[in-house]
Amino acid sequence: MNQKFVRALALSGILILGVPVLSSCGQSVESIAEKALESGTGADVDIADGGVTVKSTDGTTTAIGEGIALPSDWPSDVPTIDGTLVTVSVSGTKGEANAMWKVAGDVTTVAGAYKSELQKAGYTIVNETTIAQTTLIGAEGNGKNVSASVTDADGETLVTITSAPIS
Repeated sequence: MNQKFVRALALSGILILGVPVLSSCGQSVESIAEKALESGTGADVDIADGGVTVKSTDGTTTAIGEGIALPSDWPSDVPTIDGTLVTVSVSGTKGEANAMWKVAGDVTTVAGAYKSELQKAGYTIVNETTIAQTTLIGAEGNGKNVSASVTDADGETLVTITSAPIS
């Protein structure tokens, strides 16, 4: 990952904590923050609706915060899950995708439901492991490896889905 993009992502993460403050101060402060990030990184930065979206010059889009949406270049054959999307990163040039959702339900129920969705979408489950409050699922199909992590984090169920082309 290029260093400018990593800096933009780190700075964006810091800024996400201040987005509500920036939003309350008006559009001009958001615009100033966006331009500062863009000039320092070369990436396209958008601060809006409780989130930060960074589009790097290498085709990677990363969004952080509540109220973000799954981008149009999310792989259409990789199942998603109902819940609140909190982070997403998609590399248009490499075909890689990663997203995290907060969801309702316990780890066992959510993991079972996602495993079923993967199978319906044509994926073969190649491994499944449960350790403490986390279930890890690995699947292959449609020319991709998909992994899912379903975990209990302080009473909230978080699901992280990662997809990458099979090399």
